[in-house]
This record gives sequence, C-alpha cells and structure tokens, in this order.
Amino acid sequence: MTSKNFIILFIILFTNFLYSQINSTVIDSISQDPIPHVNIWVIDQDVSTMTNLQGIFSLPKTYGNKTMVLSAVGYVTKKIYVDKIGDSILMTPQMEYLEEATVFAPSKKKKLFKLASIIDRSKLGAYLPGFKKSRAMFAKYYHYNEDYQKTPFLNEIKIATNSEIKDAKFNVRLFTVNKNGEPEGYIYPKNIIVTAKKGKHKTKIGLSTLNLKIPKEGFFIAIEWLYLKEDGYYWDSYQPEMGFMQLETDTGSWHYRYGRWVKIWKNRGEHKHYKDKYNHLALELVLSN
Repeated sequence: MTSKNFIILFIILFTNFLYSQINSTVIDSISQDPIPHVNIWVIDQDVSTMTNLQGIFSLPKTYGNKTMVLSAVGYVTKKIYVDKIGDSILMTPQMEYLEEATVFAPSKKKKLFKLASIIDRSKLGAYLPGFKKSRAMFAKYYHYNEDYQKTPFLNEIKIATNSEIKDAKFNVRLFTVNKNGEPEGYIYPKNIIVTAKKGKHKTKIGLSTLNLKIPKEGFFIAIEWLYLKEDGYYWDSYQPEMGFMQLETDTGSWHYRYGRWVKIWKNRGEHKHYKDKYNHLALELVLSN
C-alpha cells in the first residue's frame, strides 16, 4: 500500500469513527454554562463516560435505544434515550436545599467534637483505584444518633487514600436518603474536589465552614474518581486508590454502576482477610457543635 493510499484509508476510517460517536455538551438550563464532571451511564450497560471541563462528552451510537442517566452535584438527575441526544443537553439546578444552607452567627460556646466513625486499621485491606470502564461510585451511610444532639454539625471527613501520583484529585458527594434507603439528592449542592498527596495518607476534608447538620434521616458520604487524564490518570487506572475496610455486613455500603445504586457485593477471594466479607469505604467522620 502506498503512503497516499494509506492516508486516504486513515481519513475514511477516522471519519467513520467520528460519525459512529455521539458528541454533545451538557449545559446549565438557567445560566447556559457548560457543566463539567457530569457522570454519565447507559443503564444496565457496561458503558459510561464523564463530561470534560468544557462540559463535552462522547458516546457510541450503538446504544441508541438505551436510556442514559446524567448525574451531577447540584443538579436534578436526568434520563434520556441515547438516540434523542442533540448537540446539547440541559440539566436543571437542584433548587430545593436543606436547612444546612443556613448561616449561623459565631458561637462563644466551648468547641465540642465527636468521632462518629473510625478507620479500623486491623480491617483495612484493599486500596482500589478508579477504572475507566466501570466508572463506579462508592457510598457509606451514616444514620442519625441521639448522641449527636450536642455535636450535630459535620466538621471533618478523613478518607484512607493511596496515590501513585502527586496531587491526585477526586470528588466527594454528600447525599440524602430516598424512601428506598438509597443515595439521592444532596445536603450540599456543590462538588467537593479533594486533592490526595502521593503515597498512603488519611486525606482530610474540612467541612466546618459549610455549616452542614447531619439530617435526622441520616446521609451518605460518597466518593467518585474524576475520569479525566488531567485529574489523575496512571497506567490503566485513575488515582488515588481508595482504602476499604472488610466487614462482616453489607449494611450501609453502596455501589453505583450501570446507572443504578446497589448494595455492595460479597468478596469471593480465597484470602481469609477478604473472603465472605464486604468492602466499606475507610472513612472517619468528626462532628462538632
């Protein structure tokens, strides 16, 4: 094959590839600004993507008769058939926020703290990265306890992380609970972008300035990797790796994949530390008054 014929063949193949892809931009329905970091799944299919910093995403046309779900912090979750996608998709801002948006005057009371959960190092085993194909989110449920009356505010979260690269970024979502006990809606209507240092650390996320109260129905802390090369791509995975504790119960641990929230699965490995146990995000939650 001559170089000229090769160039022609390449152009034809590349053009066919472009036309086999759906390209669209996700836009705020009010401000008309593009929305970055929107997670996109095709329901019940092993395909997903995320909008880049300009709100743009691509998806194969082969899923035209399937339903796509778009999820972003501060926006109403949207579902749309893939073959109905145009040049742009509008997402509606979540307008109904909880009382946690209230600003409180500084208090002269003594500062109180309460540790609502700990990272048990004896049960800390797996560190898992994000993978481009699965694009999973993991969430841990915190129920409300009467003991929290004196320290009802979210003060700090610590997450066990292990990063192969410097300053790997990930997102934290704070979900409310729907009638089925699943994560849905937000107690804070913005992304919480966190930077994890290289190596193993307890990565801290300060929440004290947000004045967020733990809801009476409880809430979820969820993590998601930012599936963008500029935000932590390393070999075939996305950084940082998140620490998981292996516990005897699946209660409170959730996994988002294929456009649905499901309870965490039971480990089937032969290693006694993991076998027949369930992965739970290694989190510490500190409350305050």
